[in-house]
Amino acid sequence: MDLIQIEYFVEVADKLSFTRAAETLHISQPALSKQISLLEKELGVILIERKHRSIELTECGRIFLNEAKQLQAQVQKMIRKVHRAKNGTDGTINVGWLKTINDDRFVKILYRFKEKFPNYTVRVFKFEFDELRDRLDNGSVDIIFTLSFERSLISNASHRIIQEKSGCFVISKNHALAGKSDLAFDDLKQIPFIVIDRGVSAGAQMIQDSWKAQGYTPSEIIYVPNLETLLNYVRLGMGVSILDKSILKSLEEEIVSFKAPHSRSSFSDIAIWKKTNMNPVLTDYLNTIQGFLTEI
Repeated sequence: MDLIQIEYFVEVADKLSFTRAAETLHISQPALSKQISLLEKELGVILIERKHRSIELTECGRIFLNEAKQLQAQVQKMIRKVHRAKNGTDGTINVGWLKTINDDRFVKILYRFKEKFPNYTVRVFKFEFDELRDRLDNGSVDIIFTLSFERSLISNASHRIIQEKSGCFVISKNHALAGKSDLAFDDLKQIPFIVIDRGVSAGAQMIQDSWKAQGYTPSEIIYVPNLETLLNYVRLGMGVSILDKSILKSLEEEIVSFKAPHSRSSFSDIAIWKKTNMNPVLTDYLNTIQGFLTEI
């Protein structure tokens, strides 16, 4: 028996579904079922009663679930104590932010955390979408702040929504359409649409979904490697895109924004962290985020 098997059992027991548990754990259903069977074999008891269309816990399963959750909590507590014994009251958390993101909530959370835990060191790094994901995967950052469409590209992770947003059409102030009171997809049929390359971000799919919902096909699609390049293309009048308005705070003299159709162009600022991250400082950081969001 190991901690991974216990984690698998708790997930299945909480969801009462091998299918949904496997999706959450990002493993195949047969592999998950095999691990539960091995656990039952080692214990010599049946934990889960498998029926034709459903499952339920046996009495032994309910007892084991309660003990397993207590064990998981105790392991986390033990890890935090060991780290704090090693570092005294000090600790470090590495935070990744999306380049060009301008959300006051991120900064306020950071200040709140520093006030509450002055002995912790917080190191902030800014990256593009793909490097943020890579840094989270390789453990060089503990948590990232990015946009919600990125969540589907990150496995074995948890997330928390920081703020919901709606996308806006963005276009150069020197463009002929900049003087209109509003824009619709029909106005953009002859204008190139600028999107970040699919290999860099899942945002391209969100934008293309918004096209399909409106029955729109752009005359040309320009793929760019990062958000900074996208903004430069828009600023120079080379096309239109969909962005969060807060990104434009420093570019309001060069770029104008218009409300975009809401149904498929909405997204959120989110925090994402790996479920396997054992940094005890991350727990305090997540508690700070939760406390901040509860108050607003």
